[in-house]
Amino acid sequence: MAVLDRFRSDDLFAWLATYSPDVFPISQYVRLLDHDEFRLSEPITASASVGADAIWPSLILGELLAQGGNPESGITAVPLSRVQFCLGFTQARVSALFRSDSHALRVAADRIELLEKAEKRWRVVGVDVLRATWGLAEDAFGQDVFTRELVSLISWTFERQREQRGPQPPLPEELQAISLNLRKLATGPLEYRVEEFERATFALLANSHAVGSVAHARLPALLAALALWVGSGTGHVSLLAEVAEKLPATYAWFGAFAGALGPACWHADWARTTAAISKQLRNGFDIAAPSTADLAWAEFEWLLSVGQFDLLSRVPRASPKVVSVDVLPGAPASFRLSADEGHGTHGDAARFEPAATRQLKPAVTAGTPGPSTAPVPTREPARGSLRPEQIDAIAKAVATLSSLLDEARSPQPAVPDEDFELKPPPAAAKRTSASRKTSRKASARK
Repeated sequence: MAVLDRFRSDDLFAWLATYSPDVFPISQYVRLLDHDEFRLSEPITASASVGADAIWPSLILGELLAQGGNPESGITAVPLSRVQFCLGFTQARVSALFRSDSHALRVAADRIELLEKAEKRWRVVGVDVLRATWGLAEDAFGQDVFTRELVSLISWTFERQREQRGPQPPLPEELQAISLNLRKLATGPLEYRVEEFERATFALLANSHAVGSVAHARLPALLAALALWVGSGTGHVSLLAEVAEKLPATYAWFGAFAGALGPACWHADWARTTAAISKQLRNGFDIAAPSTADLAWAEFEWLLSVGQFDLLSRVPRASPKVVSVDVLPGAPASFRLSADEGHGTHGDAARFEPAATRQLKPAVTAGTPGPSTAPVPTREPARGSLRPEQIDAIAKAVATLSSLLDEARSPQPAVPDEDFELKPPPAAAKRTSASRKTSRKASARK
């Protein structure tokens, strides 16, 4: 382990990257920390496993579905290899390792937000939405009044089904505006519940069509609550598939609400998948052991400030387009390298080069005998293809070559028979070898 002075780190990284690239980044060999990270991590004892609150696996599963999972084929079919790409996974590790320390949680969230901005927002659901869902797991993130009241209403619904206690909290104003029949939605026969869900969903979408409005921002949370009510838990998450195509944050809120309700409201597939995610969260941690991430946070910050991520092109990584960064010790996050940073694969380069050849091929092979003079087809130029003026010049050269070949293949004019005259060879013509042989034979006979 190496503790770094942040005031001198920029000079150190610049020198290593220039004069000793074989040892950059240093995280390949030791765990690299600054003084603040060391003070935060010092109380953490080495352990073979780490326990995380039960709400976090459900939060991560919701984010996993929101970032591109397809629950229509079954929750258990979602690839768990993507779990460590979820930002909620990083935050869950911080929560477990640092014992819900509010300062560590906020530092991690701020660094995750910086990671997202540097990635140029390739994620479907951003940190702004995820922070709101993390508020259900940690008080450090807080909850607004709307979220707090909605969580209270959801909790009352499921507790009343079990214990029959307490008056009903008021419905949010958006649900009051559509005259939601909560009794029919949550406790009626299944066909009535689905019917009320579809009616309420259509009404909510119609009332919050203005993107950017408060009603539109609250829509994913409201739809997630409806799906929990109609399924008496997580059993009918597939009802959100259609609306989640336009509002993927709905899945993130569904996972957050399901986690807040607890395992008693999870159906079999949801419980099995969250158990598998929980196993990944329990990986042990030892601050004296080398980090499994590709970069320490100090190294990532320096690379981001100088814009030289191409320095990582020769560093072995698990993925050619993704770098793992230790947001805090023991809590890695994935940073996706953009395509313009020189990290394309060999297949990308091979794909760019034949693009120009494919553009010219129709001009050479089309047409009847001989090369065609058809113009080069116009299309959007692929990245790495020839420039338009180069294509025009080649097209003109093809046309010239075509005309020359046409002239060469055209028949020559025939000479009339009456103009043809056989003339004797000149008198001074040199004798051929055949005439010399004939004269030798004649002299020999004599």
